[in-house]
Amino acid sequence: MLRSKIILALLDAIEILLFAGIFILLPLIDRGELMNSNQAEKFFFFYAMLAAILLYKLIKSCLLNEEIHFKVTWVDILVLLFFIYVIANRFLVADFFSHSRYLFEFIGLGLFYLLVRLTRKNLCSTLLISLITAGVVQALYGNLQLYGIFPSHHSLFKITGGFFNPGPYAGYLSSVLPIVLALYLFHAKQVFHFRCRTEISLDDLSKTTRGIHGVIKSMTIHLKEFISKYGNMLMYYFYVVSLILIAVILPATQSRGAWLAVLFSGVYLLFKRYNIKASIVKKYLNSKIKIIFGILLLFITLGGLSYTIYQFKIDSANGRLLIWKNTLDMIKDKPLLGWGFEKFPAHYMNYQENHFKTDINSSFADVAGEVNYAFNEFLKIGSETGVFGLLIALGIIVAIFTLKDCPYESNNKVLFLAAKGSLLAVVIFGLFSYPSNILPIKLNFIFLLAIASGYKEGIRMKPNVNGKILIYSRILLFAVILTFTLSVYPFFKKWHQAYEDWRVAFYTYQLGAWEASVTDFEKAKPLLAHNGQFLVNYGKALSMAGKHSEAIAVLLEARNYLQNTILCTAMGDSYKALGQNHEAEMCYLQAWHMIPSRFYPKYLLAVLYDATGKKEDATKIANELILKEPKIESTAVDEIKVEMAKIIEKNKISDK
Repeated sequence: MLRSKIILALLDAIEILLFAGIFILLPLIDRGELMNSNQAEKFFFFYAMLAAILLYKLIKSCLLNEEIHFKVTWVDILVLLFFIYVIANRFLVADFFSHSRYLFEFIGLGLFYLLVRLTRKNLCSTLLISLITAGVVQALYGNLQLYGIFPSHHSLFKITGGFFNPGPYAGYLSSVLPIVLALYLFHAKQVFHFRCRTEISLDDLSKTTRGIHGVIKSMTIHLKEFISKYGNMLMYYFYVVSLILIAVILPATQSRGAWLAVLFSGVYLLFKRYNIKASIVKKYLNSKIKIIFGILLLFITLGGLSYTIYQFKIDSANGRLLIWKNTLDMIKDKPLLGWGFEKFPAHYMNYQENHFKTDINSSFADVAGEVNYAFNEFLKIGSETGVFGLLIALGIIVAIFTLKDCPYESNNKVLFLAAKGSLLAVVIFGLFSYPSNILPIKLNFIFLLAIASGYKEGIRMKPNVNGKILIYSRILLFAVILTFTLSVYPFFKKWHQAYEDWRVAFYTYQLGAWEASVTDFEKAKPLLAHNGQFLVNYGKALSMAGKHSEAIAVLLEARNYLQNTILCTAMGDSYKALGQNHEAEMCYLQAWHMIPSRFYPKYLLAVLYDATGKKEDATKIANELILKEPKIESTAVDEIKVEMAKIIEKNKISDK
């Protein structure tokens, strides 16, 4: 009996360690061995840990032969519907599709949601400690970067934590802070008290350890006394220290989205803790005039806050307004089903080009840049999956925050509110940033969504299956999944190698060894042939190596997945080298209209006009570039102005 109880405790402990490992280690993974290593290496680590958790849970289920108890909630149904809809959209709506890291992340997170939903509540509550620990580790990491002890992952920013820039880092911290705040405010004494399914009594211990019964009994008593006396206090101070560490580093990230996320989630938790809504209505808003005045005061406060944040980094804010305007245009053109899952980067820059083509003097010209993210998750969902996908996503959020909660104990209530507070923070952050492209944030969101879903009212599912059939079916399922895992491992290994080859190729390209870089790019192409960024890099290398026909073919393929100015200028260079001057002109013009503030596309256009005898056009653009004020002073801009002055002078002499 005792042995079985100890085994149960060990099995639970291993499961906790596996889940804790993925929460704590995932944000830290970045060995620099792959192209885009900060994101790519996290992806491969996530899938390795996901496979380990899945296989372990199946082994554990086979060993224990537990009955399956599962409660299906409205959130579960909506999550499943969204999952099926997005996969269908990916293959039925998108014009070009294949395997991609983002798609595999989406599938893996769907499986992770199911695994969490099948995990007992007391284990999930314990896992919140690992999530908080991961946040504390990241906060310490950021502080050490701030003081120059650890290097940053971005050349322009001092602090990035384990991420590639401060934005995702701040978003990650803002997803953890509400959990700590909720536990601090409510401070349930036994929230994280780890319990086995059955307590191991001292009598049980004495039956199997007669010789050392006294020692074990004494140690057990002292341990229980210590936990009873100091455990609650230690947890309280753990929350306080965690709050301080995360709150101190957040302002240094200068992420307004993260600040708003923490503010709104914090206000939500304070309202829940002190029942502020009821007390305010009862004490202050007890008449129609006071209610109207209160609403006006609220709008004034929110307006003032919005204006202050807008003015803090006004160029960045205007840049987001431009992106939102163009994304809305994308939605208007394909409102029902959208452009297809993952297709935002393939089409957005075309809309930005059209915006400036019709209004070249637009006030947004100086804040435009290369755009891969919508900086608003709901607009992104709407542009890629249409109104149907957007409604399902909104339905999930509404289901969490508005549907009636099932009865729960006070400790469970704290966990539920902590999950909701963190989910609210991610949603608010997602209104201004791109958390759906950051795997650790998505992992936190899915985990907390699964926890919150478990506390909603639902239909309890208990399959009426014979015990032997159940154990045999589990063994069969384990065998199938193990076989599948082993069969796909070679594919993931080759995919991993392709990212290594891509990094080597890109490094070789930067050294100017273009022929050698093309050889390395070709090694990676079979598994990265549908990666837009890879194809742009490869096409540019081909163009620089003088393989212009091949470069154009690769860059045309890249347009199906990604559109940007680098692609357009590289394609223009290859068209020019092949004597197709009209096509080259169109490419340079497209790059210029995408980002009017850039010097390089217009410089290439002026050189093209000068080489093809269009002296007036060349001189006109040269004069424009000489008079143009750069956003950032650089040697490249100075060199361009010198070249433009030479063109002007040469054309003056030839006119004489």
